[in-house]
Amino acid sequence: MYKQLLPLLDIKLKHDSRIVSTLAYVDSGALDSIFNAELARILEMDYRKGEELKPLGLGGHITAYLNDITLIINGKRIETRVLFSDHIKFSFNLLGMNSFFNYFKICFDNKNGELVLEEF
Repeated sequence: MYKQLLPLLDIKLKHDSRIVSTLAYVDSGALDSIFNAELARILEMDYRKGEELKPLGLGGHITAYLNDITLIINGKRIETRVLFSDHIKFSFNLLGMNSFFNYFKICFDNKNGELVLEEF
């Protein structure tokens, strides 16, 4: 029997004393992590003060803003930089190489439908 792995993680974003939970897709093809700007608004972040970038994705270039944030993944706190954008065309957030893959050894076990994370 074949199981299809959809590598989604329950994560938290923290800014100051505010925390929001969301789902994020573990994307080994993405350099940066990118989140819907609505999450930044919930965290009461002025995300547009971050560096404006124009990353290229499957839907073309979008406008996004690079910001410092704390990610909480499997209880581990990661101080990192992520992008926030109002122009995300997909229904979930992405965890990419620069802000996620440096903190975990990651195994996509597609046969068993599992995503395995091991902290460094």
